[in-house]
Amino acid sequence: MNDDLIRGIINEEIYDMNLYLMEADLFSKKIIKGKLISKTFRDFAKDEATHANILLKICRKKVKYQERKILPIKSIRKVLQIHLIRESDSIKLYEVLLNDIYNSSYKTIIKEIIENEKKHLKIIKKYLLSIG
Repeated sequence: MNDDLIRGIINEEIYDMNLYLMEADLFSKKIIKGKLISKTFRDFAKDEATHANILLKICRKKVKYQERKILPIKSIRKVLQIHLIRESDSIKLYEVLLNDIYNSSYKTIIKEIIENEKKHLKIIKKYLLSIG
């Protein structure tokens, strides 16, 4: 099992959690239907935190979060495009990890995370289509 890959994914999950929370606050009052997008982003943030916590239990080495500055983006279209890329990349990383894990319980958990990330991707695509 590749602990470096797991640590990298954990860092990305924590970054995404923080990003979703910041954007939830930003868009909740700023745009029409902002409260709906804010709730969706808060739910996504919870999912990302859950993913990170699961991976922390799987990882055999200590994980130190690499703090990164998050710059606010005020365009919902740009934000959704960024999340489309980040969620797609996340799925690819989890698929690499899935092929590197031999423990069947861990494989099942990673498959569930992949499905959750695909759900995020589907919702993000729906939002992008709705804004044209």
